[in-house]
Amino acid sequence: MAQPVEPYAPFPPPQFDTPELADLSRYLEQELARVATGINFVSVQSMYGGLWLDDAPAAQQNVTTTPAAVTGFDAVTPDVPNRTDPDAGADSITVLDSGVVMIDASMAINLSSGIFVFQIYINGTPTGIGTVVDPSDQTDFDGVSLHGLGTVQAGDVLQLSVRVTSGTGNITLRSAMFTVHRVSEQHRGGGFPAAA
Repeated sequence: MAQPVEPYAPFPPPQFDTPELADLSRYLEQELARVATGINFVSVQSMYGGLWLDDAPAAQQNVTTTPAAVTGFDAVTPDVPNRTDPDAGADSITVLDSGVVMIDASMAINLSSGIFVFQIYINGTPTGIGTVVDPSDQTDFDGVSLHGLGTVQAGDVLQLSVRVTSGTGNITLRSAMFTVHRVSEQHRGGGFPAAA
């Protein structure tokens, strides 16, 4: 439950016939601090960043029943992320601040036959943000999207993973984007939806 925020009402100014400059300065400093505190309750410090595939298509990735990071991201978005550390070499995004975030991943991919499970992992643990794709023996490209809200702590590492339900398969990214952005700094407990 969110904490109630009292509406801002200024304190009375110093009541002197000729207020001292120090008293007036102290009064203004206190009022500005109260206004800044109120603004923090209604504003969210931005935090965003992501990975994308710039030089498409990516190299084919072999997929087994063991979850592995989706590889092939080769660029960071935007050029200067804020409070995140996207790493195209590690195919991961490290968040540098805590809060409630929205994670989005979307891809156009070529798939071999098999049933593929795409899922968001945080610190190596699966979340409930995922989707199952069955291309029904088609090798034409398919669209895949994952979206979800959850709570992160500073230092958490996010990855988009893939596995097949049996045997082996392969994917080739034709376009891809994996992003995170903070929607609230206020959170209690939380985490991500549990993996099924």
